[in-house]
Amino acid sequence: MRKRSLRVLRRPVIVLGFAVAIVTGSAVAPAAATSALTYAETVERLTTIARAGDLDRQIAEAAEHITGEQGRHSFDQQAAARDVPYEIVLLTEDVVSANNFMMSQIARGVRLTDIDLSQFTLVTALLEDPEIAAAQAARPKTDELSLAALNACGEKVNPLPATNPKRVVAVNMKTKEQAEKYFRDTGYHPTIHYACGAVYKCSHDWTRGRAYNSKYGHCASPRFRDHGVRDKHERATAQYGEPNPEVHSYIWPYPTWPAYVSWWHNTR
Repeated sequence: MRKRSLRVLRRPVIVLGFAVAIVTGSAVAPAAATSALTYAETVERLTTIARAGDLDRQIAEAAEHITGEQGRHSFDQQAAARDVPYEIVLLTEDVVSANNFMMSQIARGVRLTDIDLSQFTLVTALLEDPEIAAAQAARPKTDELSLAALNACGEKVNPLPATNPKRVVAVNMKTKEQAEKYFRDTGYHPTIHYACGAVYKCSHDWTRGRAYNSKYGHCASPRFRDHGVRDKHERATAQYGEPNPEVHSYIWPYPTWPAYVSWWHNTR
């Protein structure tokens, strides 16, 4: 599916020294009260870390201090600040808040690709800022590590698949009932409301969770899907292998996965 791209709000004068815990609604003490950074300074520091090839590792290290169920996560900033730089703490807090917001919007019936993440400036910067993207793309690699460093499920600088899979006619049917029976018999289910309807009617939209294998490794099922659609001619059509937008129904491979999946579908 194809929608609009995420917008990045550039706020060079905002001081990012305070955060709010979405789950409890209570104020969370900043990791370092004397280390307030502007948005521009934070992005610059994140770019430097990305250029050194260390951004993914540090985000993963900070994520060890995320607790709770998906969509109701909380983040221990003070504990994380003992392990990672302040700018990583700020980014991870923004990621947690964005994920909680996305899941709350989904619960209200908002489509994944319609959720506006522009208020989460560091998350959108991670996905859209050209300097961070360039730094990530240029991170140090060796022949072996270059593959290991790229997440097997895909990421902004290495989206998997790189382009929207071609839609093909899986089988010709003559009636709606025949097409729907084909989908059910081959392991599809009606796509969950928040993950359908961007291009096709939800009543025509089907999903089959799957794994994805590439030269970068194995991404476990059901983080990808085959996307089935009953077209206007009652044919069962399918796109094989794309990030699964039913993000509320499986474990994410990394913290920014929901935002990445939304970005992938919005830009393809």
